[in-house]
Amino acid sequence: MWNRLFDVAEVGDLLNGRVTETRDALGLISRDWQVVGFPFQFGGTGDWKDWLFMGAGLRQGTEQADAPYLIGGAIGRPGAFRLAVEGQVDLNTGKLGLQVIVQDFF
Repeated sequence: MWNRLFDVAEVGDLLNGRVTETRDALGLISRDWQVVGFPFQFGGTGDWKDWLFMGAGLRQGTEQADAPYLIGGAIGRPGAFRLAVEGQVDLNTGKLGLQVIVQDFF
């Protein structure tokens, strides 16, 4: 999920990038590279279109083939809530994924 917190490298609110890596006790490594852009923020309209993003990622794991994927969705703050909707398409298998998150900031 694109949460825009301290672990995300941002460039002018237009382009975000992140690398996450986990290692287990057996030495297995799982790494996920992601880059997303917010194309409608170029216009600076300040409306719901600024929430839309699209991008790509690459999952890498010990003894596993690289798995590229496409990302698209929206993230924004209507009132006291953060709403995030993200869809992914795995380019190797064609599998689709959808994640919906609502966070309350009361």
